[in-house]
Amino acid sequence: MLNIFYYIACLPSYLVFILQAKRNYRMREDFHAWCDKYKRFIKGKSRYGSFVYLMGRFPEYRAVLYWRMSFMSRHILGLILHPRYVKLSSPQTIGGVILMHGWGTIIQAKSVGRNFIAHQNVTVGYNHKGCPVIGDNVRLWPGAVVAGPITIGSNVTVGANCVVLTDVPDNSVCY
Repeated sequence: MLNIFYYIACLPSYLVFILQAKRNYRMREDFHAWCDKYKRFIKGKSRYGSFVYLMGRFPEYRAVLYWRMSFMSRHILGLILHPRYVKLSSPQTIGGVILMHGWGTIIQAKSVGRNFIAHQNVTVGYNHKGCPVIGDNVRLWPGAVVAGPITIGSNVTVGANCVVLTDVPDNSVCY
């Protein structure tokens, strides 16, 4: 059970979320994706209660939210509730993101589609030639590495500790 102090500490982040989510549909998309994922825990809670639950229980959600905010908001609010463990880039080109135990996760891609799920210690990054492009409904299991100027199609699962350096077609499993 989150205490009253945490509800108060989340209020500035929630106000910024409300104001910026009007212009940034990706913030709303992320919030709804996380609420759908954990609906059994937030059932019956208000929107603010759901927001506080996600902020308190999942530092990965907090990192994704702050990453979507404007530069100034992100740095000021980061002093109150520190978004740790995750490094993300290109917030405008990444669709709905769910990070499962996102510790050590790095995502630097040209674009990422909707319903992207990454587990702990996942690296999506660049090499000297460029960054990957990732389709919709992609799931990366723990320790997966996707690097270079490649394309990962839609509905793809990349297995644990798999290193992907070439294009992967739609509806595939990499292991």
